[in-house]
Amino acid sequence: MSSLSYPERDPQPDRPPQRTEEAPVPWSFRETWLALLIPLVPWLLLSLGTQLQGSRLPAPKAPLSLQQDLEGALAAALSTLVVEGAFLLVALFFARRALRRQAASEAGKLATTEAGGEIPPSSASATAKEVRVPLGAVLQTLGLRRFRPLFLWLIVAFLALLYLVNGLYSALLEGLHLPLQTNDQVILESSRLAPLTTVVLLALAVIVAPLCEEIFFRGFVFPGLRRGLPVGWAVLVSALIFGLAHADLGSLPVLIVIGLLLALLRWWSGSLYPGLLLHMLNNGISAAVILLYMLGRLH
Repeated sequence: MSSLSYPERDPQPDRPPQRTEEAPVPWSFRETWLALLIPLVPWLLLSLGTQLQGSRLPAPKAPLSLQQDLEGALAAALSTLVVEGAFLLVALFFARRALRRQAASEAGKLATTEAGGEIPPSSASATAKEVRVPLGAVLQTLGLRRFRPLFLWLIVAFLALLYLVNGLYSALLEGLHLPLQTNDQVILESSRLAPLTTVVLLALAVIVAPLCEEIFFRGFVFPGLRRGLPVGWAVLVSALIFGLAHADLGSLPVLIVIGLLLALLRWWSGSLYPGLLLHMLNNGISAAVILLYMLGRLH
């Protein structure tokens, strides 16, 4: 049996000390785009269809009954878990397949060297099938690894920057009287009609969405884009994809800024954890504010 090992890599001396140098990921630029299309196309089509259908139906004016709200909460939880789970599973599948291919190639080269010549294709195929890739190795390749405590200060700074951007954007929408609503405004309005559904969605947005989205967009997509693009373009393209993937026109500029900051954290730290913390904190603070409005503590 073949297995994978990942030796620790020290940062190169010619790099700034705050940045951790990473080896290229084993999946290709082309595989990155293929993996993107698999969950994104169905999700965007479903989201577009739902929005078109919702625009044709009269909006409810009275709060839903407890049974209706409970049914809506279960449906919302199921759909969210399916969508976010698709992102997670696609990233794990493609990363594991690439790691198996890489390990099989290394094992084949070693066997060829020891045999003093070429090995038959059937033997190479058998070697590939015997390769075992632990889940821990897959997660580490996707970026779930330790980071320097220094990045905790950057998380705080980026969080403050996000709320400054969000405040300026909300003021701009209000000042120009643009017919757009941010995602927080939409959720706050729906909370008056379906409070239980809103609470369930907020909980999933704080716990499930950051984990699945960080593994997919910053763990898989961003380093995959770096295989075919300069780092700056990879940061920008991954942020645009992240923003468009939410199918939320009203919040698109803010989502792109969030995507930029999360990609920068991933690049500078070499780890998913700083971005994951920032993502959870951002969603958690927004969820807490909405809950305070729901409880009448804020007006």
